[in-house]
Amino acid sequence: MINSTKEFKMSKQKTSVKPQEFYDEYYSGFLDEDDRAYYRDIDTNLSNYPNNLPKGESFIGHWLIYLDSIHYYMIDHDNIEDNKKTLNQCVKIMKLLTPSLSGNDKTVFNEEMEQIPLLFKVLKKGYCISPQLLYLFVLINNELVKILSGEEYCKMQLPCEDSDFEFLTSHLSDPSTISFDSFVLDMDEVIELIKKNERWQKPDRDLNIYYQREKGRILQDIADDFNIVISAVSQVEKKVRGKINFWKGKIFEDFVEKRLKESRVFIKVIKEAGKGESDIRAYTKNNEQFIYSLKNLKIDRKPYWLITKEELLPELKDAKLCSLDYETHLILLVYDNHNKEVKQIEIDYNNVENIDLTTL
Repeated sequence: MINSTKEFKMSKQKTSVKPQEFYDEYYSGFLDEDDRAYYRDIDTNLSNYPNNLPKGESFIGHWLIYLDSIHYYMIDHDNIEDNKKTLNQCVKIMKLLTPSLSGNDKTVFNEEMEQIPLLFKVLKKGYCISPQLLYLFVLINNELVKILSGEEYCKMQLPCEDSDFEFLTSHLSDPSTISFDSFVLDMDEVIELIKKNERWQKPDRDLNIYYQREKGRILQDIADDFNIVISAVSQVEKKVRGKINFWKGKIFEDFVEKRLKESRVFIKVIKEAGKGESDIRAYTKNNEQFIYSLKNLKIDRKPYWLITKEELLPELKDAKLCSLDYETHLILLVYDNHNKEVKQIEIDYNNVENIDLTTL
């Protein structure tokens, strides 16, 4: 993480050309001296860029300004006040997007978030940061296009005017847009939880028996190998499968709880997950309650029916009761451990129908 201690000189005129110390610090760790000079040249070209050229006809450095919105911002909004306003917009959108990211995307976003204080610092000293904002626009828009499409994306990409920005933030703050696609179930974690929490006399043997059955070995062969009776093999297999499914469910519950809290959509998130209780309740500042029912299923056949009234009875009862005090939404989240994906659907608790999960 950057912890800038350098004090930059105050700029005496409007310019995008920052002191050399900025380039050394901002691009340190991933650009050599020649590449840093290249980005300084881009800043220099922008500072010398004439305002009266037709849109789409020239380059800033080697970046072709091909989108009207970006060209408009780079040329007509290259000033401290607009830069600061747009940087604040970028930060807010990045905070909304980051929790749903995973892998390299999340790493890049986190690295850029660490650079934000330095951008604010040079702005305060009177240096424009339009070229650096252009990179943030690209970064953000690449993620937005994965969430949005068509006219909706065109309306909501950055940079944007205040009304569009409000529309964008409200959209990304909508609980129905929270993504759970980054969930990955680690079987090593499941096994470690079983060994840590289950008081089995022979955990390694029991797990081995389960895996042998999963590979298709017949009961008698396994019984002979472990010098136990066939009924014991069946009991061990049933016990291990039950605990694996139990801890898979717990891991998924913890992930969803964390994801809901990180989304910043809710003011309170409560994980219950007890017998006869809803799995998770979440409350918005607008007096809305979202009840989440979590399932861990192997959806390996078509159709795969979820018998809603039987499977969701605690949540259905809670939703109807809570609807007297809140605008209540009942959300079904299913981790399909066969296809390694999360399915999400809102249930109409006043008009309950069985669900074919293979159509979601």
